Amino acid sequence: MGASASKPTETKVFTPQTPVDFSPSLVAQLEKSIETDFTRSQYTAKYLEDQVSSKLDGLAKDSKSKFDEELKNSILTKDSEKDKSLSSTQLDDKISKLQADLNKRESKFVKLSKEVINSKKEVVQCLIKNKDKPLNCWDEVKNFEKLVNGI
Repeated sequence: MGASASKPTETKVFTPQTPVDFSPSLVAQLEKSIETDFTRSQYTAKYLEDQVSSKLDGLAKDSKSKFDEELKNSILTKDSEKDKSLSSTQLDDKISKLQADLNKRESKFVKLSKEVINSKKEVVQCLIKNKDKPLNCWDEVKNFEKLVNGI
């Protein structure tokens, strides 16, 4: 089932009304050609893919340049309008607010003690020495965990 056609197909031959003659050199060149229909279709697909890719690249560059230009224009107009209206006292207030915000953020960071840093170094050195046996560093890891949990 399915191995052969269910109906025999007739071969149709079309004969041209005018004689068609090809030069022997053209026939020889076509016979020598290593291109097949498959390779020609691959070349065509590659050509189309390259053309589409180049068009897309061009469109992407255009849209990026337009976006950058719009962004630049919008930032410049907004900043210049704000700067014109700000006085030196307002600038000082803005700077002090930013400084206070920065100080709040710095206070959130925990400063590590020398003991914690040394314990971390010990764990790293032990793990480097015992590459294949990380369980040999269990005491150093426990000491490090104890110090970190104490923070």
